[in-house]
Amino acid sequence: MSHPNNVAFVLSSYDKCSDLWDPFFTLLKHHWPDFDYRIYLCTDSKQYSFEEFDISCPLRMRDGSTWSENLMALLELVGEEYVLLMLDDFWLKADVDVNRLQRYEQMMKEDQNIGFICLVHQLEPSVENPLSKDHSDLIEYGSKTPYRVTTQAGLWRRDYLQSLLRRHESAWWFEMFGSKRSRKSFYSSYVVRDSVFSYDEGGVLFRGSYVSEYVKPFVEHEGICLNPNRRIASKVELMSEQREMPVWQKLYPRYVYKYLLSHF
Repeated sequence: MSHPNNVAFVLSSYDKCSDLWDPFFTLLKHHWPDFDYRIYLCTDSKQYSFEEFDISCPLRMRDGSTWSENLMALLELVGEEYVLLMLDDFWLKADVDVNRLQRYEQMMKEDQNIGFICLVHQLEPSVENPLSKDHSDLIEYGSKTPYRVTTQAGLWRRDYLQSLLRRHESAWWFEMFGSKRSRKSFYSSYVVRDSVFSYDEGGVLFRGSYVSEYVKPFVEHEGICLNPNRRIASKVELMSEQREMPVWQKLYPRYVYKYLLSHF
């Protein structure tokens, strides 16, 4: 049975990040007090509840299931035609612009060509990414724009999101290769000129560690409790530790197979 407004709120996560859920929903409740969507928590198998929220945790996935595999399985269980997708470390810093969100939901319902609206500001209008002729506060992603498919907070037509997912892909591969696959779709993708949601770029985690400059205000001003077993470091330090996959690993037959599979 679908929600009356036909929009499901999907929070993408996994069991090992369950320490992020209480802060996420605490901040969601604070910055969106009239929230009334059905919530689907896309996590491997854990059950979870939070006061005043209607949260469903329907998955029972195998160990080692991928980000895309979990989301694909969840979307099969979603009755709503539209999906508001967010990640678990997008901790809200300001009130949600609910009026504009509802307007975008109505736009998508009325305009059958809209497949995706990214709800956080990503780029400025340009020749490649022009202002929408029909919706003046939206920018249309050009067909060759990198990351025209993104896991940033966004409003999706569920069937479009499902068509872009591939079972073997991580969230990062979904953004990279899904953007290329989306060029073949008749659906258009847009990004807002002004953000509906306010959170730190990329979320409060980077490769599993807290970004110190992001989480500090939540601890000091919002009373958010952090997981003492999760590392905290600056974004600069965490990015400096990032390493490119060795070329020899990219030559593994399994990697090559997945790489080729992502192009279709």
